[in-house]
Amino acid sequence: MAKQRALLHVGLPHSGGELLDAALRQHAATTATGLVDGRGRRVRLPARSEMEMFNAAVELRRDHRDWGLRRKDVEGSWARLCRRTIKNKDTVVFSHHLLAGCPPEGIALMVDQLPGCTVHVIVTVGQPDPRAAMFPDDYDLTSVVERWSAAVRRPEHLHLVQVDPARPHEAWQSFASIIGFDARGLELPTGPVPATDPAGLRR
Repeated sequence: MAKQRALLHVGLPHSGGELLDAALRQHAATTATGLVDGRGRRVRLPARSEMEMFNAAVELRRDHRDWGLRRKDVEGSWARLCRRTIKNKDTVVFSHHLLAGCPPEGIALMVDQLPGCTVHVIVTVGQPDPRAAMFPDDYDLTSVVERWSAAVRRPEHLHLVQVDPARPHEAWQSFASIIGFDARGLELPTGPVPATDPAGLRR
């Protein structure tokens, strides 16, 4: 039997990855039969809310204090999502922009707690941003690719998706293709995309 696939979306700041996330959440929840990949497996998001995924990302980055949180507020968040994942053989997608800045030990923990899964990483990249120098070094594209490549080990398991604001549907099609489903007929959200930092938290 083919191994379960787990995909980690680690969008860079201002890459447009939030729009792809919103489309994935929308269609996974509202499509009559759910999203199904080319292997006939459902595509699911183990995090039941953006807050759950946020807590898991903060736990893995070990920067809860920067967000005004206590360790016990986030402890066990990632393990909880992983337990949901391995209960079935669905294709699963984890996504939060904070994951792009995970340190190597956090990345290793993510992969180690997905036993039996083939792990793929999708990095979304936006247009050149004049504010890039303001971002921490751990969000530098070269640094992100190096850290995540070491975790997945096989180069074909790391994917880059360029998001052009003028043609976001092209990125959506590429994103869906990597996950394994056909996005034709599945439109991108037309309304405002919710903030990816729950409760308006900002560092």
